[in-house]
Amino acid sequence: MIKLEWIKELLEYAIYSAYVEGETPVSILVVADTEMGKTKLLETFAQNKGVAYISDFTRFGFVRDWLPKIKSGDVKVIIVPDLLSLVAGRQRQSADGVITFLNSMTEEGLKSISTFGMSFDLDKPVKMGFIGAIPRQVFMDKRSAWRKLGFISRTLPVSYSYSKQTTAEIIDYITKSKHVNEPLIKLNTPDHVTKVEISEKYAKELIPLGRHLAKLLNEKGFRL
Repeated sequence: MIKLEWIKELLEYAIYSAYVEGETPVSILVVADTEMGKTKLLETFAQNKGVAYISDFTRFGFVRDWLPKIKSGDVKVIIVPDLLSLVAGRQRQSADGVITFLNSMTEEGLKSISTFGMSFDLDKPVKMGFIGAIPRQVFMDKRSAWRKLGFISRTLPVSYSYSKQTTAEIIDYITKSKHVNEPLIKLNTPDHVTKVEISEKYAKELIPLGRHLAKLLNEKGFRL
């Protein structure tokens, strides 16, 4: 993929953040127009250890199919290549329920759920990382409602677009079939969570960035 190296690096950091002991994993929502390669971008991370690549799910299906791997620590990050599939064509209550579930999974952590005759109760909450993608216009339409649900403050929106020159380069890239054999991104994720310490000096250097992001998102910035 062309000119998306910086986003790939950001997604790598987000996945690794799920292995930092005592910290909430970084969740990212990739926002871009249609035909911008969002799905292809996220597909490159699908085969990594600790990642569950899911195109669509219900709350019941998620608990049934993924709970054992979540409890064992084998899955720490959920990648949904097209969040539109989870919220489009569903009743408002059902769509909001999916977003609320993602909120709980990424912030408070999965602790206890009872749904459709299936229930579980973990010893302690298990927080998950979330990476998703959505068309720009859908994000703009949903942004206000999602902010009220707390979803916007729990995810870091990452947006990009292409210049005319980059668009021409991509067309040439596709014409020469260079996109067919693009390598998958293989991460060296650890087997267990790891304690990571940051010096007070570097932590303070991040404060202005956090304040800037909070201002852009119209949030207080505590989660950032």
